[in-house]
Amino acid sequence: MDNTTQIHGKVHPMLGVVTLGDCELLMLRRSKGPNQPLKVVLHTEKQRIGGNHQTPLQLLRLDDDLDPNFHEDAALDAIERGSGLHCMSTREGDVIIMGSDGVFDNLFVEEIVEICNQKLPPRASAGRDFEPADSNTFLEIAQCLVQKAHSKSDISGRCPPQSTPVGFGGKADDTSVLVAEVVEWTAAKREDWEQGQWQRSSWGQMFGCGHDGYSAAEATSDSDFEEDETSRAGILKTAEAFTAGVLINAGLVHLLADASKELNGRRRLHAEEEAEDGYPWAELWCGIGCLLTHGAELLAETLLRPSEDGSCPLGDEKGRREKAAACPVAPKVVGHPATDDDDRSVFSAASRPSTSSGGAKVAHDVILEELGLIGPSQGVRSKSRQPSPTSPSLAESSAPPPGLRAVVVGPLLMLSLSLHSLLEGLSLGAAKESRTRDLFMAILAHKGVAAFSVGVAWQPTCPSVWRYIVAMVWFAAVTPIGIFMGHAVEDSPSGAVLTALSAGTFLYVGLVEVNPGVRAPLLPGAGAVAQALACVAGFTAMGLLALWT
Repeated sequence: MDNTTQIHGKVHPMLGVVTLGDCELLMLRRSKGPNQPLKVVLHTEKQRIGGNHQTPLQLLRLDDDLDPNFHEDAALDAIERGSGLHCMSTREGDVIIMGSDGVFDNLFVEEIVEICNQKLPPRASAGRDFEPADSNTFLEIAQCLVQKAHSKSDISGRCPPQSTPVGFGGKADDTSVLVAEVVEWTAAKREDWEQGQWQRSSWGQMFGCGHDGYSAAEATSDSDFEEDETSRAGILKTAEAFTAGVLINAGLVHLLADASKELNGRRRLHAEEEAEDGYPWAELWCGIGCLLTHGAELLAETLLRPSEDGSCPLGDEKGRREKAAACPVAPKVVGHPATDDDDRSVFSAASRPSTSSGGAKVAHDVILEELGLIGPSQGVRSKSRQPSPTSPSLAESSAPPPGLRAVVVGPLLMLSLSLHSLLEGLSLGAAKESRTRDLFMAILAHKGVAAFSVGVAWQPTCPSVWRYIVAMVWFAAVTPIGIFMGHAVEDSPSGAVLTALSAGTFLYVGLVEVNPGVRAPLLPGAGAVAQALACVAGFTAMGLLALWT
């Protein structure tokens, strides 16, 4: 207890920090008032050992099976003698930044503070009560810090070397960062946290759209969360596999067959040549439909892809700071591989912390790889939910980032998905009466899975409930609009052309977008078998439906 607690009997909030290794922590505060910028009030130091205190102190994850000389007392002794302890009083609104050496070796403290002040500007009036910032703001700060660290440690040679705390060019290393705000734990905060827990549940994922809640007070363990997440993903991927079979059969057996029959019949009426000797117009329009759908996908992915160097415009040029709000970020990309020699020098349980030359001198992943316990570059599964890529090129070719503002992401995603839905509606409206039931079932299967996927994908970055509702209403209304348009040209040659175009869309979506193993890897073990069976079941069901009708 400090003097305030002893004299006045008031509990003064304190922050205790224990550091072991070369990670660092920053605490920022508006010391001169809420209308003043954030400034550093606490900055921890890296813990080093060895002759010149240059080796990061890291504990190797070993046991008796890997190291016969293993004894936990050595690890405990290293923690007691090699860790740093910091205590600091806290206030509401303090910003806590914890990062690995890949962040602090490539970013100056001033750059970190500048990014935080730009994302969390001072209030216009100092008289208002404290209001916690939106949790998405801290997500943006963390993502921009990671991307900024990547841009300053670029090893591809495309960008000129930049100044960093470790010299020009930086140091490619793992970049993990956590940004949080100190707030008072009240009944309202508990309600928000419980709401966040509900949104992470199965029903919350289906119907909820809101903020992340206060995830720092997780009630469930990481393993339970990952198991639930894996289970939901498996169900969704199996449903997508079933939809793939449905769409492939609907495109070939229903739409393309009808379009070919219709166009051949019209050619018989206007020409003496046999239909089979004429030009395959239906197949041509089907191929054009595939290319149009593929082009829409490429357009959306190109517009959503981060910049080539993966960097955030914050801090690169003063004239580009106004673009910070639209900074392209990729939460799944957390850093470069650990390539520096210092990080391959770890503390073995068999060595003493005062002896820098003894013990194992390779990373724990390298040891396990040599023992045959893991594959090359496979690594040990971490508790982190952000897998590190194995190369910068993989980081640059990652999926479209979900951290972009919904103002940009929403319209671009809808551009691609609305084209699918519109063509599906056109096919249903232009189809003959005998085929409407078949196509309705196929569209229903795809529409349900697509809407569920969009809802789950938008839930973490949804800016507001109303914008979410408007987007989903539009997504649901595009297909009926296409039905009316297709019905207007049902008996004209354009109807057969639209049917053939829609067949190409069905085939592309079924073979590329939702087909298991094409854009996403198959589920492990029995999950892959379930996906294959679901795809066959969907194809068979649509085939039987065509035979029945």
